[in-house]
Amino acid sequence: SPSMIVKNNIALNEINKLMELHEIEKYLYKQIKKLVKYDYFWQNITIIINEIVINFISENSYNSWVFYKGCIMTYNNNVYEIYRFICRVGWISFSFN
Repeated sequence: SPSMIVKNNIALNEINKLMELHEIEKYLYKQIKKLVKYDYFWQNITIIINEIVINFISENSYNSWVFYKGCIMTYNNNVYEIYRFICRVGWISFSFN
């Protein structure tokens, strides 16, 4: 049925987002491990993490990503996915100010 196809597409989109998010998190972790020894990183942490996330190219590149308000989220068609559960706030446990 057509409604089942739409539901499956929505589920597939969410799965793709989670897979991309996992890729980004793994890449970001590797980059942060290299950068933590530099004062510049600690003085500009939000900017640097945002740049890493924005410039990350995933295998499939279904979505655009951004680091916004301490959270990695999609940023498609000029819309932040801030109100969606895709945001894994607990992943980064300290405040970014």
